[in-house]
Amino acid sequence: MNAKQQQKASHLRQEMNALWTKMGSCLDEFLKREPLVKGTLYERRRRCGREGCRCGSGPPHVSLAFSLSEAGQTTHRSLRGIEPGRLRVPVESYRRFRESRAELTKTWSEFIELVDEMESLRRVEWNALFNGANPRTPPEDD
Repeated sequence: MNAKQQQKASHLRQEMNALWTKMGSCLDEFLKREPLVKGTLYERRRRCGREGCRCGSGPPHVSLAFSLSEAGQTTHRSLRGIEPGRLRVPVESYRRFRESRAELTKTWSEFIELVDEMESLRRVEWNALFNGANPRTPPEDD
């Protein structure tokens, strides 16, 4: 390798190390043990329609709801009587898990591109290793 190729290889190694570290932080997320719940928590604001209720002329009723996709259909569930904290943590954990998965996919793709670039940079023809000498023909496999 000439000096320019050595410098390029060094730069590739540094980039590969940085990406490897990034993938390690994704792994940290995957190795956690907390449960994951797919869905979204949100505040639902509605007017009940009862005669004389404050929501008719004032602010609407606010309640916590859960949205999820089941068999391609989005459904919404009321969380009346359910402690929101019990669902909030696993829903947030699921979001972080999926973000880490997307980051890993993107980072792995970048890493493989660098690996391919390193291979093309380092690869030489077998006879180039003999500095112009005429090497014997390698034995054929039986």
